[in-house]
Amino acid sequence: MISNADHKEKAFENAIVQGFVRQGWQHSSNDSGFDPKTGLYAPDLFAWMDATYRDEFEQFKQTNAKWQETFLSRIEQCLIQKGTLRTLQDAVGITGMPFFKLSEKEPENLENHAVVERYGHNILRVMQQVHFRVETTESIDLVFFINGIPVATAEVKTNFTQDINDAVEEYRRNRHPKLHKTGSYSALLKPGRGAIVHFAISETDIQMTTKLEGETTRFLPFNMGNDGHAGNPSATVDNPYPVSYFWEVVGRPKTWLRLFHSFVFTEAHRVQTQFGNWKTDNRLIFPRYHQLRAVTKIVDDAIEYGVGRNYLIEHSPGSGKTKTITWTAFRLTEIREPNGKAVFDTILIITDRTNLNDQLLAAVNGFNRTPGLVQGIDRKAGTSKTASLQKALEKGVRIVVVTIQTFPFAMEQIILNEKLRDRSFAVIIDEAHNSQSSTSSSKLNAALGLAGKQTTNQSLDDFIETIQKSHKRPANVSFLGFTATPRHQTMMLFGRTEDGSPVNLTCPGEEKVVSFDLYSMRQAIEEGFIIDVLKGYTPYEEAWKLEHSNPKNPLVNERDAKRSIAKWKNLHPTNVSQKTDFIINHFVRNVAGLLNGQAKAMIVTSSRAAVVRYKMAFDKYFETHPDLNKVPALRLGVPIAAFSGDVQGTDVIHEADREQGFTLIDPEAVFNEENLNPEIRGALEEAFDKEEYRLMIVANKFQTGFDQPKLCAMYIDKALGSEIEIVQTYSRLNRIYPAKDAVFIVDFVNQPKDVQKAFKKYDAGATVNEIQNSDVIFSLRESVLAASVFTEADVTDFKASYYFSKLRTLVENKKSKDDHAVLNRIFEPLATNFNLQLRECYEGCSLLTAQLEKDEESGNEARIAATREALEEQTTDLNLLENFRKTLNKTVSTYNYLAQMVDYNNPDLEVFVAFCSLLSKYLKHAPKEEIDLSGVLLTNYTIRQLPKDTPEEAEKDATPLKPIRDTPHDPHPEMPEHLKTILEKISNFAGDIIGSEDAVRYCCSITKKMQENDQVMVQVLNNDSESARKGLLEPAVHGAVIDLFDQYKKLTQAVMLDNHKKDELVDIVLSLLKTKTTETQLRGA
Repeated sequence: MISNADHKEKAFENAIVQGFVRQGWQHSSNDSGFDPKTGLYAPDLFAWMDATYRDEFEQFKQTNAKWQETFLSRIEQCLIQKGTLRTLQDAVGITGMPFFKLSEKEPENLENHAVVERYGHNILRVMQQVHFRVETTESIDLVFFINGIPVATAEVKTNFTQDINDAVEEYRRNRHPKLHKTGSYSALLKPGRGAIVHFAISETDIQMTTKLEGETTRFLPFNMGNDGHAGNPSATVDNPYPVSYFWEVVGRPKTWLRLFHSFVFTEAHRVQTQFGNWKTDNRLIFPRYHQLRAVTKIVDDAIEYGVGRNYLIEHSPGSGKTKTITWTAFRLTEIREPNGKAVFDTILIITDRTNLNDQLLAAVNGFNRTPGLVQGIDRKAGTSKTASLQKALEKGVRIVVVTIQTFPFAMEQIILNEKLRDRSFAVIIDEAHNSQSSTSSSKLNAALGLAGKQTTNQSLDDFIETIQKSHKRPANVSFLGFTATPRHQTMMLFGRTEDGSPVNLTCPGEEKVVSFDLYSMRQAIEEGFIIDVLKGYTPYEEAWKLEHSNPKNPLVNERDAKRSIAKWKNLHPTNVSQKTDFIINHFVRNVAGLLNGQAKAMIVTSSRAAVVRYKMAFDKYFETHPDLNKVPALRLGVPIAAFSGDVQGTDVIHEADREQGFTLIDPEAVFNEENLNPEIRGALEEAFDKEEYRLMIVANKFQTGFDQPKLCAMYIDKALGSEIEIVQTYSRLNRIYPAKDAVFIVDFVNQPKDVQKAFKKYDAGATVNEIQNSDVIFSLRESVLAASVFTEADVTDFKASYYFSKLRTLVENKKSKDDHAVLNRIFEPLATNFNLQLRECYEGCSLLTAQLEKDEESGNEARIAATREALEEQTTDLNLLENFRKTLNKTVSTYNYLAQMVDYNNPDLEVFVAFCSLLSKYLKHAPKEEIDLSGVLLTNYTIRQLPKDTPEEAEKDATPLKPIRDTPHDPHPEMPEHLKTILEKISNFAGDIIGSEDAVRYCCSITKKMQENDQVMVQVLNNDSESARKGLLEPAVHGAVIDLFDQYKKLTQAVMLDNHKKDELVDIVLSLLKTKTTETQLRGA
């Protein structure tokens, strides 16, 4: 008697089958004709041969009395020797017949009629209740065949009485390929030789595996995702089964055949055995649903719309991005136009660093089975990378892998090389958030505009306009950007509006800009592909006191002072030694025993000098604690030091070293990776994978794109400069690894609210509510001209002299010897005048600061006021010059970004930006003030844990990405202040109400709220302090005080009841806003 549960499960199973039948599949309600010994369904296999190789197969039959047995035996032999995938894809040989195929791939060229005909004869079959062993009566719910060869199985469960976990457990417990009683294998279930993929299916969930290994079988989700989360959308009247995509999308004959011909591949990777030996493990890779979806969407879009489209693939860490890029590249080589011509002649894969290039290239080469199809551009061939790249492009290599450093030359070749003029390209950019800038370099300027259009009667404006148009992305190139953390610029360059249209900066509508495909960080976490690193995040802070013993108490520039104090403190032997002690003890107690003693940690420092000092501190600690490395599970090994270039001994020395007993450093010494890691030969990342290396100390290295799954802890002693840097750095720990169920992030510097805000921004996918205003470039142009460093007449002179020379040079096809002289004549006088003003203002500030010290000692109030006024005026002039240089650079970078998307049709704008770009190279910076810290002492140093949950941040929605704005630089910086005032200002405000550390946090919380108020910030940045106070600042601070009442009741009451205290707070907030001082810089002040 069939139970009610069986009846419901059977009903769902039948619904799946009928879904496949509607897609055109054949159906068997039982396994009649299936041979569990061979795992083959012979009727379809013979039908395929009769339909596609009729004459050859008929002759084979005539010459073989036992042709069925002989043929099936040969196919079984191929399955055993080569596996199911290769047997399906490759030609098969048998005595008495020419080579033949057992399935046909989707034809690239529809003009190849023989392939088109064979493809149409593929037989797809779904079979129910299939007995898979000769020795038992066990059956599996569904088996899927291509031409009689099994490629997939499925166990079906209903949520009425069971769920997806029961289907998974059925595979693990009852579907082991090997029958332990006899030692025989099931032909259907044996990895490699049998079905390629196995699905566990319920009405709401699908999981899959390509290798059945009993209880250790690992299943992966194969779900669509549900609004940025794991799972699938809920059932509806129109779609009662959330997993209907399995038959409606995946079950389409085209898609199903593509999966086994263009996606599934065998990946080989080295694994270490329990005895310490290394072996190669081969595993079949089947795409996860989001990978199949993304690649299919890209290819379908390219087929429909052709070349010249942009795609943003926003896929989380742990998404299998390298494989998605690989599949995309190979699929793009296969698609054709109706006339048989390839849509893309060459696919360029661009990666942003060398070690990623190796990883990507290895993945692409691992998938490739066609000699000459793929080429990585490096120096191993003995020629330059640019020469190798040019040769590969001209030769028509289908897939070329290059670094971001080589990419600009690739674009030059695509646009300039006559041999490539009629070809089309797809450019796939890995970590696209690092690739915003235009490829317009000095080499591209005139040549791009004149390429293919060298006429003697071209006007100067026509010539410049052609150059301007060359900034735009070429029409014969499609750009595909892959990233987990897009910037606003990334969304503009690669994204689409919600209706799928390209982003239009000149006529922006109300539509949001979205990614072409999204696989969110939250979905990856919930599906178990990455670890939620914030669960292991613990913020710490250093509490210390700085004492200043200099009786003169000199006036200093506040910003320079804080920069100097931060560097002084970071390298201080007390800071380095106590953190080293903390890190080692924390690692030994919490991390060392993880992963069977293989867990590793990274220490992220603020500078190369800090790496050297930490390395010395670690080495000294191990020397004084020799027993530490004697316990195998706790052995820490030798710390690896990682940074680029050399660092001088004088930059590593701290004045307190001798007094504090720190390792004394030779000022003549030069430190680098080679002499700090003398035992390592080869790449540091490869050495770090070995058991003897468990700690790595880094500075601006391995914080992005570094994949070490055994990394379980990170200690951060560096202010991370942006939300992207926070997410990218923390995410080095999110890779999964067997038995890796805990990670530890100890952050000494960055504030919990900043960390939470960064992860929230990218957790469910980045959002853009405001399209970039392309007219911002004209506002920047006006700001530059308003500084009166140069005039429009200077730009006109530049246009007439320089561009005319360029045009004449190209028309006459010979190099000009006068270009440098022309540029020097125009820019040298302007730069000389600017640099002279800068030096005079800087020296004037120094003289007036010294004079102010004398006046304050004399106590003459009139003289003090007059000197202060003169100093403020001189300081404003100095900052106006500094801000001009910043605005100049911002104008150039903004134009280079926007001109890729907007046709400004304005030759004079092109000339103006070129003028700014060249002028900026001539201008100098104001020297930073050297602060005398010889009288500063670091005392009362402690490290204490902070609460990581910030309620006010947790309640906020994710902040959208923001476009570039013409935010003016503050022309009225604050006056220099006494060093003691810098160290004590906030503490005095707090008095004895709360501690100084909490007071810092309070003031910075108020300041943060002001920074989020655009109207307040416009007034603060465009007015002096007195004027700014009279605007919206005071009421806004008052509102923020009320908002923080629950967290700071005593201090809030004091501020509300005491107008003097309220004024103090406004002054502090204004000072923080004006000087752009961060909480990190203030802590401990």
